[in-house]
Amino acid sequence: MEPFRFDLSEWDDEHLIQALKLEISAWTQRARVKKKIHPEKLKDPKIRGELQKIARAQVHKAYPSLYRYLLQKEGDYKKDLMSPKGAQLRQTLIHEMMALIKRTNQRKQTSTFKTREGLFKQRVNTIQDYIQKKFPKAEIYMFLADNPSFRRGYHGTTLESKEASGSAYEFVLTYEVLMPGIQFTPMIPSHFILPKDINNSQGFYERTMDYIRFGAINIYDKYIGHLTDLGGTPALPMKYILGHGGMIYWESFKAASGNLAKALLNLFRIEMLHDKKYLIMIIEMIKDPNRLDEFINKPEEALGADAPKEYGLEPWELLEMETSLPLLLKDPWWLKYKVLKIAFGELSYLEVQERKRISKIIDLCFGLHIKVSEVFTKAGDTRAFDTYREKFLLDFLQRAFPSGSPQRKFLEHVNIGETKAVIEFENELKDLFKSSLDRVLEIQAEAGLPDESNQKEFEIWYHYYQKNFEPPPNMVRKSILHHLKVPRLRLQAAYQEKRWLIRSMQTESKLGKRFDTFGVLDILPDEVDLTTAPSFTYVLADCILNSYYGYVNQGTLKEQKSVIEFDPKATYKAEVIDEKYAYVRPDNVVRIANHISEFFVYRTYHYLDCVNVERHYLEIFFFLHLQRFGQLSILYRDNLTNWYLDEFDHADLRKQAHQLHTGHAATYKSKGLVKTIRTFLRDRKINLADSNVKTLFWFNPNSAQTNHAANKVEAKEQDLAEEFKQFVHAVGQPQ
Repeated sequence: MEPFRFDLSEWDDEHLIQALKLEISAWTQRARVKKKIHPEKLKDPKIRGELQKIARAQVHKAYPSLYRYLLQKEGDYKKDLMSPKGAQLRQTLIHEMMALIKRTNQRKQTSTFKTREGLFKQRVNTIQDYIQKKFPKAEIYMFLADNPSFRRGYHGTTLESKEASGSAYEFVLTYEVLMPGIQFTPMIPSHFILPKDINNSQGFYERTMDYIRFGAINIYDKYIGHLTDLGGTPALPMKYILGHGGMIYWESFKAASGNLAKALLNLFRIEMLHDKKYLIMIIEMIKDPNRLDEFINKPEEALGADAPKEYGLEPWELLEMETSLPLLLKDPWWLKYKVLKIAFGELSYLEVQERKRISKIIDLCFGLHIKVSEVFTKAGDTRAFDTYREKFLLDFLQRAFPSGSPQRKFLEHVNIGETKAVIEFENELKDLFKSSLDRVLEIQAEAGLPDESNQKEFEIWYHYYQKNFEPPPNMVRKSILHHLKVPRLRLQAAYQEKRWLIRSMQTESKLGKRFDTFGVLDILPDEVDLTTAPSFTYVLADCILNSYYGYVNQGTLKEQKSVIEFDPKATYKAEVIDEKYAYVRPDNVVRIANHISEFFVYRTYHYLDCVNVERHYLEIFFFLHLQRFGQLSILYRDNLTNWYLDEFDHADLRKQAHQLHTGHAATYKSKGLVKTIRTFLRDRKINLADSNVKTLFWFNPNSAQTNHAANKVEAKEQDLAEEFKQFVHAVGQPQ
């Protein structure tokens, strides 16, 4: 919306005089506001005169020559231009006129720009709302950035959008992410065509842009129709990095609420920027991609392909990859990966073993980010892998994760969502994240510079990190692998080694049709353990929360509902009491799973609630005797959509299991059960009479003999659930 060139055809002395008077008027209003003078008092000639005197002084300071010649009518500028000092005067007048004309045009266009911006925002929001409704579970964010805001490093605020970093990054975000990003328009950012010395000086850059805009120089005329002014690219001083400590807590906020692996890479990037040797923005690397190559040492003897790699992919191998695939030098994410590998290969304050550990995790996180799994193969795979991207992925995979190596095995296990590998990976990420966080905090503390972060934004980042980075033991874990959060056609429950597990069982093995999910799960083997825990309720909740249970190929002719089965080779073998009175049949499990997924429907929340709203609970599902007699399982969700599971054993119920099986009504006389429910509700400040609190109940129908016919299983479940509900609501009434 910002015009690159100005129309100068109508500008003459009279226009310049009127522009100077408008400046005086604007400065008069500024002086009035600064002195907190009511507008009505401007009617007083004395007050108005004092304010105008201040304004004239400001205008005289900004445009001394124009003010003297055109407003004070002192001297003849035409005659002075012909004098020996005419060249210097000409340059001064040109600079003053360019500044005045820019200010005047900005003032005239303000209302027009606001109208256009409002309409553009409305259009973008309409598009975003449409996409969000079409894909309700996706996170859709579209941002508007006007050029003036971009040039001053303003990119929205976390107080308005969860995805806006606000005061955390500012120019670091501009030079690190936004400028290096691909331009999807035919416009040319001016900093790409200007010399380095001009880009590195804010004053020189702005002066040069004025010359181009006003036609004072013509060497860039052929680009005029395609130029956009996004600002220069001066090197950021260490003081700027140290003054933006909010960056680390912004990444902490994202790590606790989004992509942990990506947040760790970003935090490592922030850490290396605190070393003067590596304080180089990615936009600088884009223009000089070999800038850090001097810090790479290649071994005298070439290592064999199967040789163990203590640091994962070695930095010198990056240069070999760039030689065979030169387009990598233009890829911002590759350059980010490259500088991380170089820096963390030799940061002097880190122990050697820690550098090796970090280097390997950088490989793993980067591999997941670029989806290296796209070139995983299985028997019968005949793909040629001849595209540029596929060639790169294959080269990267074999170098960083050689075939048959422990690294390759772990990468494959993480990619397929194998439970133990994912938990180990998440723990490793969190441990490294906290270590890096501590190191950066120590560096910043030693510098002793004030943090320039907006304190309200900082409160959000810090609070969210403290509350969510290390979830409490009773929270149902959300998978950090978003690519695996898709429904599986067959889910099999099994009880092994005193733990429940649910595995995904794929039904087809023919290449191209393996899983009948349009390629979404092609990387998976025939069997994958998705979740494991001592609690059956937990593994069910885990599957539903992470979208493993649901509709496969939803919205297509191949749509099917997930099926839950029991593994006959790994049946539940616990205490006799539970095998006799707390077991569940497959049809019971299917109904329970459907109840959970229908009860805990997808719901959005506002991220600011983490600091603005006291935590409260909106949905509570009570289970009794689910795979363990006498156990009360309570699955509940808070206003931030976090799921929790609390389970309580009741010895008095277990002792009476046989009697309660034939007379289940006595269950509701258990003092222990009553106490458990009341304590749970009290400690969490839950009022079941509150209309905003939703409840659901399930009482194991196999734990009670009733008068229901054998073929009325669902009716029996419903009646027992209703009795259980009446009991809990009665117990939950205020005492």
